[in-house]
Amino acid sequence: FHSRVWITYRRGFPQIGGGTYTTDAGWGCTLRSGQMLLANALQSHFFDGVSRTYVDLPGAPFSSAAGCQPTDNAWAPLVILVPLVLGLDRCVNPRYVPGIVRMLGLPQSVGILGGKPCASLYFVGAQDEELFYLDPHTVQLAVPLEQIWGCAQTGSPESGPFPTETYHCRSVLHMNARELDPSMVLGFYCRTRADF
Repeated sequence: FHSRVWITYRRGFPQIGGGTYTTDAGWGCTLRSGQMLLANALQSHFFDGVSRTYVDLPGAPFSSAAGCQPTDNAWAPLVILVPLVLGLDRCVNPRYVPGIVRMLGLPQSVGILGGKPCASLYFVGAQDEELFYLDPHTVQLAVPLEQIWGCAQTGSPESGPFPTETYHCRSVLHMNARELDPSMVLGFYCRTRADF
């Protein structure tokens, strides 16, 4: 759970569009939930299974046999977002709960953007009917752009190390799937054609 990217409200960033907003607290939870889904999909693309890419077996991209295998140049990794409304009441129709739980267990799943009425959350897993989620409703300091670019360009954190701890949640949060708002977006990451 701690390895998932957690993106929350921020405060102290430059004013948006010349306006007065220097925080997204109170209005940015859906944006932050969407950023979490995308960040975790990118993490899957770039970092998951790194050690598996080097084993000397067919299909491992950096194995000794990789140069001898045909490739499918017509395929590119793909993130699929499926917006749904699963019920007409305040909470999801209970008949859909088993499917939601199964979907979160798929290897291609990168989670669900959803939540409770008026509060977006990012769901990353399930056990029985309990859904585990990351909550963007924590306000943290914005990371200065100079700090981000300084670390990335020079490799040395001139203005201090990048605060990765503010991007990883130590609290495991959960809720019953029957409390889920019926409006949601299912996210899938397909690295290969076989994943699709």
